[in-house]
Amino acid sequence: MAVFEQHISMAQEYLKVQSEITQLLLKKWSSVSSAKGDYNGSIPFLSSWLTLRESLMSELEQEQREQQSSSRLIQEHGKLLEDNSSLSAYCQTLRGKLSLVQSQNQQHS
Repeated sequence: MAVFEQHISMAQEYLKVQSEITQLLLKKWSSVSSAKGDYNGSIPFLSSWLTLRESLMSELEQEQREQQSSSRLIQEHGKLLEDNSSLSAYCQTLRGKLSLVQSQNQQHS
C-alpha cells in the first residue's frame, strides 16, 4: 500500500513539474513574441507546446488507468488475504478433527 501511495505522490509531483515547465515556456513565448513585435517565431513554440500538452494528457490518462488497475489489484489482494485467512482457519479445524479421529482409532486398537 505504501508503494501505491508513493507512486501517486510521485505522479502528482511529475505533473506539477510539467505544469511549471509549460508555464515557463508560455512566458518565454510571450516575451519572444513581444520582443520581435510579431508572432512569426511563435509557431515552432506553439507546436512544441501542443505536443507537450498532448503528451501530458496522454500520460495523465495512462496514470489514471494505472491507478484504476492498482486499486483493483489492491482489492484483489485484500480478498485473497481474507480467503487465505479463512482457508488457514478451516485447515486448522480439519487438522484438529483428524487428530481427534486418529486418537480415537488408537484407543480402539
